[in-house]
Amino acid sequence: MPRSSTAYEVLIASPSDVMAERQVVADVIGDWNSAHARTSGMMLQARRWELDAVPAVGDRPQAIINKQLVDEADILIAVFSARLGTSTGMAESGTAEEIERFRSKNKPVLLYFSKAAVPRDHEPEQLQRLKEYKRQLASDALYFEFSDDADLFRMVSRHLASAVDGMRPEPAINVDTEELASELAKKLQNTQQVGVLDAPPRLGMRVVPLSDPLLLQGATGGTSQDVEFRFRLLSGRPVTSLSVEPVYSRGGIFSICFGTLS
Repeated sequence: MPRSSTAYEVLIASPSDVMAERQVVADVIGDWNSAHARTSGMMLQARRWELDAVPAVGDRPQAIINKQLVDEADILIAVFSARLGTSTGMAESGTAEEIERFRSKNKPVLLYFSKAAVPRDHEPEQLQRLKEYKRQLASDALYFEFSDDADLFRMVSRHLASAVDGMRPEPAINVDTEELASELAKKLQNTQQVGVLDAPPRLGMRVVPLSDPLLLQGATGGTSQDVEFRFRLLSGRPVTSLSVEPVYSRGGIFSICFGTLS
């Protein structure tokens, strides 16, 4: 049966010498979807420039990739072996530019460097540039080193799950306004006092804006001009479906502060 889900794009970034490792990362993303998409309501989409970019003109090649893929993605996974890549004119390489764009927007960046033996046909200049870039990252980034494809698969599986959990939205609080109005009426007893009501939320019901006169009449015997309802901060993530002020939840409890308008 049809289901709705939230899609997050995962950009796989790397120089050209890690094509097998790029597929490993794509396999991890596919495994996450198989295990979690149905129950979490979230779907991860692997994005790779060689598969998802389309021809365009009028700007630097990397700038075009940025517009088409990088700026739309939510998580970046970068893998390096023995190359850094070609300078873009704005950064040491396309991968480095993509990483910096993500960092500037505080989006999740997962970095991996191979510690396997360097291929015999490697380019010494590329390897030296990569070592310098890695040294620079060490001052303000945490990266991991992998020994082979299986090691990379295990690392990315664990770290991607953690990154996705950090992006998971808190469920919205939908309030049974009739029951809430009744409880407020008992609390206020038709007076315009100041007080606090704690009550468990009723999930899965329609949210009625807090300025609804019926709710305020039931609570105070007045109209929406008489009382101001404020939802105050309890944890740190707003539920944006309500119309007066953000709602915050913690442990299934919400608090409502109410008082007269000045």
